[in-house]
Amino acid sequence: MLVVDYTSKINDIYDSLASIDVNIEEGEILYAEISKCEKSVANLCIGSALVGMYAKCGCLVKAREILENLPARDVVLWTALIGGYVEYGHNVDALMCMKEMQCQGIQPNDFTLVCFLKACQGLKDADESQRIHDYIVCMGYERDSLIGNVLVDVYGKCGCLLEARNLFEKMENRTVISWTALIAGYVEAGDGHEALECFRKMRLDQISPDASTFVCCLKSSSLLVSITEGRELHTEIAMKGFENNHLVTATLIDMYTKCELLTEAQDIFDRNVDHDVVLWTALIGGYVAQGYSEEALKCLERMENGNFSMNAVTFACIFQACSCIRSVKKSQEVHIKVVKKGMEKEPIAGSALTNMYCKLGRLEDAQNVAKKLPDREVVVWTALMDGYVEHGFAEKTLEIFQQMQHEGIEACQIAFVSVLTACSNLHALHQGKLIHTHSIVT
Repeated sequence: MLVVDYTSKINDIYDSLASIDVNIEEGEILYAEISKCEKSVANLCIGSALVGMYAKCGCLVKAREILENLPARDVVLWTALIGGYVEYGHNVDALMCMKEMQCQGIQPNDFTLVCFLKACQGLKDADESQRIHDYIVCMGYERDSLIGNVLVDVYGKCGCLLEARNLFEKMENRTVISWTALIAGYVEAGDGHEALECFRKMRLDQISPDASTFVCCLKSSSLLVSITEGRELHTEIAMKGFENNHLVTATLIDMYTKCELLTEAQDIFDRNVDHDVVLWTALIGGYVAQGYSEEALKCLERMENGNFSMNAVTFACIFQACSCIRSVKKSQEVHIKVVKKGMEKEPIAGSALTNMYCKLGRLEDAQNVAKKLPDREVVVWTALMDGYVEHGFAEKTLEIFQQMQHEGIEACQIAFVSVLTACSNLHALHQGKLIHTHSIVT
């Protein structure tokens, strides 16, 4: 009778899983192999690797299923699942795992805590960030440089700049990552002056900026529309050899276009021989923002002739250009391309497409696009309300506002303006007062 060496088999399978670079087809073959071996199925190391594999591939339901079927769970297993949730934007699910872990008596490690903090950042949930920070202090992780840097970044992105600054000042070892996290927080808050002041202090601290730092500082110059600061940064970027970094180059293009120097933006683009979707999108977005929609559409043609694939942001820029030139024909042509690429349901492309059709008065088309979106955010609802009220459909505007409330979406200021305009057009004084009161409370 053949004696099966289960340990060797488990190790072989684990090594195979570890070598997979997010290839779900190969992963499925291995999972089928694992399922034949009872001890493999129940092995915690194998289970963690499987959960990690499926989580990285975005197969989060399958990852969760494997976790729940394992007889024992540990922090590595949970962290693999939580990391997947955060990577694919399921931030609420990630934070729910924290409660489940604690109920099972499993304490998060530093990597788990980083995932939880990134989930808070994705949700811009300052209160939950503070609760996790308190837990970090209790567990003695506050001096951990990785967690400290992430905390500064999270507080900054959540708009809690005082907390971010206080935490930063207490850090014993400030690295380029620490400084960049703080600078990024000020950029997020729209405070370009303070962001650049931090950059100056960073250099006085003898800390050399990296590509991410320059990206943040260029955004600060864009916020201030300061070409003097922008040119100084550009010179330093060239000296330090960061001009070949595509994200830095794209941000340079964006900075020059925001400063209304489109020729210089085009020159930077042309000097870069290795064009990609990021650079094309930066250039197209710059032309659209400055009102050169026809030029943006010419860039699209050049991009397509070069066989470059467009992403959701590229399409969003093109939809804006189409609405500016009031071309229904061109809009429909680009819409077909979005559908062919399977991007119609992506939030950025879908909301921009909805807004474009509203601007063109194609309200039924706009409504049809919005219905297909899996998550209708406030920007989609606002575009619909603005479109309907602009074209004289006040009752439909109120109907959409009610649908939005029913789905639990909080209205923004622009949405309130649209719905109050609708009430005015209908002479609906009582309803207008109720909505006005709600807007003040909100």
